[in-house]
Amino acid sequence: FAGLRLGSVSQSIAHHSPCPLVIIHTGLDNED
Repeated sequence: FAGLRLGSVSQSIAHHSPCPLVIIHTGLDNED
């Protein structure tokens, strides 16, 4: 289910990256 939360660009980078990586959601798209 974690893959469903990634955007298409993040998912592509995670799939094709030659090294381990961490994708961090910053929450900047939330409007307060």
